[in-house]
Amino acid sequence: LPGGVAILRAVFSALKIDTMRVATGALRAGLLFDLVGRIRHEDVRDRSVLALVKRCAVDEAQASRVCETALNLLEMVSADWGLEGEEPAQMLGWAAQLHECGLMVAYTQYHKHGEYIIRNVNLPGFSQQEKQLLAVMVRAHRRKFPLGEIKSQPQRWAKQALRLAILLRIAVTLNRGRADIGLEQLDVRVGKNSIELILPSDWLDFQPLTKADLLTEAEYLSTLGYSLTVSSKPVP
Repeated sequence: LPGGVAILRAVFSALKIDTMRVATGALRAGLLFDLVGRIRHEDVRDRSVLALVKRCAVDEAQASRVCETALNLLEMVSADWGLEGEEPAQMLGWAAQLHECGLMVAYTQYHKHGEYIIRNVNLPGFSQQEKQLLAVMVRAHRRKFPLGEIKSQPQRWAKQALRLAILLRIAVTLNRGRADIGLEQLDVRVGKNSIELILPSDWLDFQPLTKADLLTEAEYLSTLGYSLTVSSKPVP
């Protein structure tokens, strides 16, 4: 006890801390969750996301379609957009699985409800920074971009968060019909501030509402300084 008090006093003095609050969880609990997952070659965060999907009665088939499309897009642009590695793919996949969790509250502004749920729910395995990033990506998957919240992310995540949110938005838009979109031939090219979707010839002719939504999405992206264009290629 005296040793602990001495350490705390020194920390308070060095960091100029005035008050301290008791947390409901303990560091050892989080470490044990993580350790058990690693021993079993599992990530406890996967179980946490799946549990929230169940609690919020998310349409798992639609979430799976959006997730697959988003990760396919990520694979094609990761090198050009600096999104290589496991972490961006994990965050994008989890955000895709949870992007409709706010529907359990109401359809109107459900992206904001989803953000609130993720910020405040207990998600074992996730750090506070990871929870905030996940919440912001869910908030950003439709309508206006919450630029202030995206820019407030830690420096290493701010730019990645924006680009991951863009990929999630495109995946959601392409899957607006809530059915198999048949886009095995989907391709995408990106520049520093540009995205070109390359779709099979005539695909959009049978998806007029998706075409309209892509035009709307291009307008949203233009406010960020990004351009979104759509072109077609012959079906082999």
